Amino acid sequence: MNRSRRLIGALALLTVVGAACGDDNDNSATKTQGGQSATTSSTVAALTKAEFIAAADAICGKFTGQQNEIFGALFGSGGAPQAAAVQEGFGKVLDLTTQQIVELRALKPPAEDAAQISALWAEADKVVSETRIKIASADAAMELIQGDADPFAALNEKAKTYGFKDCAGEEQEKTQTFGGAELSADEQAKATKLAVEGFEYGYKGVPATVPAGPAVISFTNTGVESHEIGLVKIKPGVTAAQAIAKAKADPEDDSYAEGFLGAAYALKGEHTDLSVKLEPGLYGYGCFIEDPKGTPHAVHGMISTFTVR
Repeated sequence: MNRSRRLIGALALLTVVGAACGDDNDNSATKTQGGQSATTSSTVAALTKAEFIAAADAICGKFTGQQNEIFGALFGSGGAPQAAAVQEGFGKVLDLTTQQIVELRALKPPAEDAAQISALWAEADKVVSETRIKIASADAAMELIQGDADPFAALNEKAKTYGFKDCAGEEQEKTQTFGGAELSADEQAKATKLAVEGFEYGYKGVPATVPAGPAVISFTNTGVESHEIGLVKIKPGVTAAQAIAKAKADPEDDSYAEGFLGAAYALKGEHTDLSVKLEPGLYGYGCFIEDPKGTPHAVHGMISTFTVR
């Protein structure tokens, strides 16, 4: 039931891929990457540090949203994605990155920071190139998204030290949905509507049994902390008690899950909708956001199951 948190973590690593850009402050030069080019000239005014960071983070944030949609779609089909699909997803993300590079290169950093930014971009280019090599095979791409190693950790830390947020793998907190299913107008009309509340530490509004077919979960955070409802289909033969026990004991162990359907994440007082297509079987839902002491909300009891018939 923790797939959404793991997914977000994986995507955060890719945020800085989009920051793999920039201009080393040449007065007039044409740079090329990924088959695209951008020309800078002395007519582009240098920004103050605050302006430069804000402009770069705005660009990174925009592209990160598109990257999130790509990976969210992979895990929102109700089953584990195939390695080939993951590899294709990575490829699309890196294609978006080349577009992002063009936009970021149009920004001119403060003159006094030119050398530092140039070194950061050079290191970012190297990491991106290495990432392309790492996903040369489908199996390698799958291992990269499932693994705990962060190839962008050192680069993210340097970007963070400079002052970046979105361009340092630190997405701004916002209410949003990950994964899910796209419903047609007819499916929307026929969908089971569930108004669910999340709070410290539990849920209200999820029935024990839900009809098979399309469903829309309208998730509202009525608590003080941020909350989510992440939804998985539990493997046949695994009981509700077994799944919950495994999830509480080790949030990284999702061996009980057949597939991740999606997650709705909401800040205090906000809500968002998660659309899914439910097949008969046992489903688990929970919140793996951590409390101030680092304990997942699910461990506090914010976890349960329902049956689809």
